[in-house]
Amino acid sequence: MKPFFPFFGSKWRIAKRYGAPRYPGVIEPFAGSASYSVYWEPQHVLLYDRDPTIVAAWNWLIHADPNEVRRLPIEFDTVDNIEAPAGARAVVGFWLNKGGTYPTKRPGKWTQFYRSSQQCRVWSESARERIASQLTKIRHWQVIEGDYTVAPDWQAHWFVDPPYQRAGHKYKGKTPGPAEYAAIAEWCRNRPGFVQVCENDDATWLPFKPFVSVRGMKKTSMEALCEFTN
Repeated sequence: MKPFFPFFGSKWRIAKRYGAPRYPGVIEPFAGSASYSVYWEPQHVLLYDRDPTIVAAWNWLIHADPNEVRRLPIEFDTVDNIEAPAGARAVVGFWLNKGGTYPTKRPGKWTQFYRSSQQCRVWSESARERIASQLTKIRHWQVIEGDYTVAPDWQAHWFVDPPYQRAGHKYKGKTPGPAEYAAIAEWCRNRPGFVQVCENDDATWLPFKPFVSVRGMKKTSMEALCEFTN
């Protein structure tokens, strides 16, 4: 599958590099756009996020009918005028805020330019059809509102992609401080199964190792990874 909506820090472009899930079930405790699970399509997927907007978006996607998606308008002044559930409006809003951490309400000036590219770069007929055509593949997914501490102690493939230590200010809401990063690190060390934790190569709260170079819109960064089996 391809991404259902854009999100800051999405791992879809490099998901292949992390390797296939080591267990039938994947748990993403910082769900965002859940790019690892979207790419690999595991047998069981459990998502957690403390942002109710992200949870609403995934809840709608998991349960939406393809024709419901295809009825969503392409042209509008603001997403508030779309007659659809809040989760649907959130999904559209994420497409209007390319690479953001929260949905926006109005199309940007560049939206019309990219709508005809057929590359799903913005909210368009191509993006709408991609979503509709993939819905049957996530019917078995489950999303729960809550932070990482709510996740169960199940043996699984844990794909942990929290707000980065040096870029947390870009995320909506409160970002982790030193004490919370220490708590997340301890929590990760105690997950049963196989654990992959993502960060930038300058992070210090786990023994991260350089993983892959990623070219962004403005600069190239080095993704880092810490993984272990419990």
